[in-house]
Amino acid sequence: VPNGRIRTMVVDKNQEIDFSSINKILYLPTLTRSVMYYRIDSFCKYMRRDTESSIAVYYEYDVPEEYNSWELQMDVPEVFKTLENLVSKADLIITQSVHTQRGVAFLFAVKEKFGVPIWAEIDDDPYSLSSQHPNFDALAPGSQAELWSDDLLGMVDGIFCSTEYLKERFKHKCNNIVVVPNGIDFDVWDELKRKKRPKKLDGKINIGWVGGGN
Repeated sequence: VPNGRIRTMVVDKNQEIDFSSINKILYLPTLTRSVMYYRIDSFCKYMRRDTESSIAVYYEYDVPEEYNSWELQMDVPEVFKTLENLVSKADLIITQSVHTQRGVAFLFAVKEKFGVPIWAEIDDDPYSLSSQHPNFDALAPGSQAELWSDDLLGMVDGIFCSTEYLKERFKHKCNNIVVVPNGIDFDVWDELKRKKRPKKLDGKINIGWVGGGN
């Protein structure tokens, strides 16, 4: 993907998925901005360099995060009209996990009315949530949120996931699964220079930790 538009991807030795005729891609991200950057924005940045492709990301950066999901604005006529216009023109729709019943219903309706292929982009395992998760009560096994994820994975034409583990977890729901690791910004990454670190004499070890609120 960083070299241009999505082209043929080999899923396994016996199956090929040909994306070569697709040039209008609509991403429908939901809520999480960090995931947006590493899973969608970085790829869109490089895909836009291909003048034959048209990439649309339906996401509003200038509103509070709790309101910027298309799912939470479905009752706003202007939003619904914009969404309908975008999906009607798309050759491929890629959606992240949905969190509401109306979100699932909208995607089912899109497939029925427009027949546009829909792929899910997911880097979580909705079937193995830790009881220590801060939103465990809302997302726990058997919850409505898990059932909505299950409906989505069973409806889509394919799944993009970030690890081989997730591919294995989802294979009972879908035959078309492509592993796309988290993206990096090569304009930043390639310019990084290794810092010269002075040799430490105190025998102490510095440990860096990077993670999220979960």
